[in-house]
Amino acid sequence: MATMARLGDGMKPADSPDPALTLPTTHISASPQGDPGLARLGRRGCARRVGAAHWLAGTDSHSPRVRSTIVCGWGGAAGLAIVLYAVIGCSRLPTGPRTFPAEGLDPPLLNFGAVDDSPTWSHDGKWIAYHRGYADRAGPAGVYIINSRGGTPRLIIRGDYLGPSELRFSPDDRQLVGSWALHFVLIDVATGTWREPFRTESGVGVPDWSPDGRQIVYRRQFWPPDTPLDSAGFHIYEPATGRDRVLRVGPDVLWGEAPRWSPDGRAITFWNETAVGVAADLKLLSLKDSSVVTLATSAEGLLIDAPQWYWRQSAGILGVLFTETGRPPNQTYLLQADGTHYLPWHFLLGHYDAISPDGSMLALIRGQSSDSVGVLFTRSVDDPTGITRRQLTKWEPN
Repeated sequence: MATMARLGDGMKPADSPDPALTLPTTHISASPQGDPGLARLGRRGCARRVGAAHWLAGTDSHSPRVRSTIVCGWGGAAGLAIVLYAVIGCSRLPTGPRTFPAEGLDPPLLNFGAVDDSPTWSHDGKWIAYHRGYADRAGPAGVYIINSRGGTPRLIIRGDYLGPSELRFSPDDRQLVGSWALHFVLIDVATGTWREPFRTESGVGVPDWSPDGRQIVYRRQFWPPDTPLDSAGFHIYEPATGRDRVLRVGPDVLWGEAPRWSPDGRAITFWNETAVGVAADLKLLSLKDSSVVTLATSAEGLLIDAPQWYWRQSAGILGVLFTETGRPPNQTYLLQADGTHYLPWHFLLGHYDAISPDGSMLALIRGQSSDSVGVLFTRSVDDPTGITRRQLTKWEPN
């Protein structure tokens, strides 16, 4: 795999991941002085060169931190480790006077007053599937699909408050994977039929389909008493074979939250709490090159929410968006390329907000004007004024 994605090259589909999911333990994160190497990143930073990569350094006390010695070279295991940092362009933020809130544009709901959640985009950007947790005049609780430009939602499957949620389209957009009351479910978009291919007492959450459609990574939520450790942690399920297995790094079961495949299928990002203190690490696991890298660490007392890949070929952007939460003001960050852009993003994303596959649009859960109940909206990533903001669904109680 190329160590750096060039502007205009695009990303090619990955080769099939190695069949063995037990990876050697390799951490590219040592500091030459034995220091953890965490250089705090400010909202306004200046680039400094460390080894083969640029990083931003600053002094803001409320900002993520990044390991200052993380890349050992351009080949081998380090190649994939720096996929996030390969420069393919510059983020284009709104210019002119700063007229939006300090925490970012269009902030999400601050409570649980939402009837819609888990929006997910089809890969052609034409459709959005979502979970509605309550029945209303338009129909029952369940999974719906709607044209991303508006229209009448179509019920795919009846559900309830507990799901199916945490939805993700398959690469061919024919199926959805999700969780329903902590159970793993696959849904046929056309027919509305669904199946539960396996059951576990450990509970299932945050599944994500690999770009080639062959594997689904998901998190087992609990470690039940009297069960082996490999019944918990991250697992990989293969829809074609029905095979399910735990994901290890060396001898250790891999634990974390919110696993997300990279666009080329060679890596998975996730986050977990730090070993010391109350904070969170954003990490990248290489399936091909056997490395686990800490990309960023939140400020003390804060956690990371909703990391997702942001791949916008038209603007030359490849990176990860994530939100730092725990005390106001919350902040969404864009971690792009080789560190030339690791800055607050101009939108504040909530737990269920989702960026479109081409990176140009957002699916947002925001309050409708009549009663502030959270429903589905869309908005252009390039819109600082709200002129493109469109309400797709509405809530009309019986």
